[in-house]
Amino acid sequence: MNNTTRTLILTAMVMGVLSTVALADDFNKPGAQGGPPPIPVKELNLSEEQQDKIADLRMDQREEMIDLRARLEKQELQLKKLQREDSPNQKKIHAQIDRIGATRVEMAKLRADHHLEVRALLSPEQQKQMKEFKRQDMRKHDRSQRGHQPGRHSGGRGRF
Repeated sequence: MNNTTRTLILTAMVMGVLSTVALADDFNKPGAQGGPPPIPVKELNLSEEQQDKIADLRMDQREEMIDLRARLEKQELQLKKLQREDSPNQKKIHAQIDRIGATRVEMAKLRADHHLEVRALLSPEQQKQMKEFKRQDMRKHDRSQRGHQPGRHSGGRGRF
């Protein structure tokens, strides 16, 4: 197998992995701005103090996420540059993919930390209500996606 073919195969594999991760990441972004999901303030009966603390946490998290997204975009651009070289260096490409993966992990950890910090501000009853709110939200999302599932045609089989 020549270098060009190897590079094309590697590029296709990388793009497949990155697009899958990007789709999974997009699933976690409820709004056009990609911020954390809305908290049902009225349903949870949050105090002013809780609302203020949550708002501060959200602003801090969004600011950090902006920086991480910018870093990720630059890393992805660098990967494309490495792949376009006349003689792509596999080790450099793999190292760049590792950097991209590390940034995505950092973003996932930031989202998880934010969720835990908000949860810590809620009373046990509010946490229970929040859990139920999320459960209902997921059911709505599942129902809205039913008509858009690939491979669901007559007889439940794909067209391939």
